[in-house]
Amino acid sequence: MAIARKRWNITASTCMAQTLCLMPFRGSPGQEQVKEDWNDKIMHGSVQLGTTMLMGSDGGCTEDGAKGMSGCCVCLTRDTPKAAERAFDALARDGNIQMPLAETFWAKRFGMLKDQFGVAWMVNCLKEPAYNSPCLPAPHQTRRGQ
Repeated sequence: MAIARKRWNITASTCMAQTLCLMPFRGSPGQEQVKEDWNDKIMHGSVQLGTTMLMGSDGGCTEDGAKGMSGCCVCLTRDTPKAAERAFDALARDGNIQMPLAETFWAKRFGMLKDQFGVAWMVNCLKEPAYNSPCLPAPHQTRRGQ
């Protein structure tokens, strides 16, 4: 199994998501643009998390391939502390915990880690529902231009 496919399968099971698509470069129009050792890497992957779709790719497609994720992270918000704990523990397996999962002023649970593939994650379980966040407009408000 290619590392990319393994990464997506772990992400889907950790997030309790449904895998929608795992399209390798092999057999796609993009196959001609990558070296042969990239044929089984994921050109397009997507998982469904409730009403949200998470999409990604091994991308990069440079001569030396992707160099890992740097300067950013993925934030996964779960509805309950137990769900946050399950996700955090699964992502941390064979990874590196930077901030253990704990209560914070905004979250019932929050923690940071890098998974076994070097992807940085923040796992969150908010004290207030996301739609009450001071970073988002109230549900009855709309953003300019919408």
